[in-house]
This record gives sequence, structure tokens and C-alpha cells, in this order.
Amino acid sequence: MLILTRRIKEVIRIGDEIKVTVLKTVYKNKACLRIDTPKEVRVVTIELGGIVNVVESVTVKAVKVQGNYVKLGIDAPGEIEVYREEIYSQMKLDQAASAVKNTKETIITNHRRKSKVSA
Repeated sequence: MLILTRRIKEVIRIGDEIKVTVLKTVYKNKACLRIDTPKEVRVVTIELGGIVNVVESVTVKAVKVQGNYVKLGIDAPGEIEVYREEIYSQMKLDQAASAVKNTKETIITNHRRKSKVSA
């Protein structure tokens, strides 16, 4: 089980298609979560120690609630990656930048090859 601490409005990404957002904390033992999956969006209130099935083989457990912070335990198969939203977003930006760089390099290389053939 991976345990991540999130504040209100912060997100956990589970794979590319699932988002778990902390909406609010209720007292010292409950958290309100928004769960976005490809098939549905739902809002759940989870008690300390409570477990929510997100999709088949993926669960979220409320480990600790303190002020505006919630510790969530994520149980998912090893092949499903779990990230804090800010890390996930940076990864996607880096991948897009790398793809653009590779495309530019390919265009330059092809242009040089054509120039050599023409000469």
C-alpha cells in the first residue's frame, strides 16, 4: 500500500485515467473525496480506516485525517502507477517536450540527408 498525504483540493493520479481529489475534511475522522474514473465521477465521504473501491483491484483507504491534510493509502496492482498530481503533470510536460525535441531532430536529420543526396 502506497501512502500519500494530500491537502484539500490536491489530487492523486492512479494510472492515466483515475483522479482522486480531496474535497474537504470532516471533523477529525472523515474526508470527502471526488473520484473520477472513465465510467463515472462520484463524491464519497470516507471515515478513518474506511476503504473505497475505486475500480476493480484499486482501493483507497483513509489512513489519517488531520486539519486540512489527509493521508490516503492506495492499493493497486504493480503495473498501475500512482502519482501526486504535480509529479504526474510535470512528467507529461517532460514527455511532450521530449517528443517535440525528437520530432525536430528527425526533421533536421532528414533535411540533411536530402541535402547530401541532392549535392
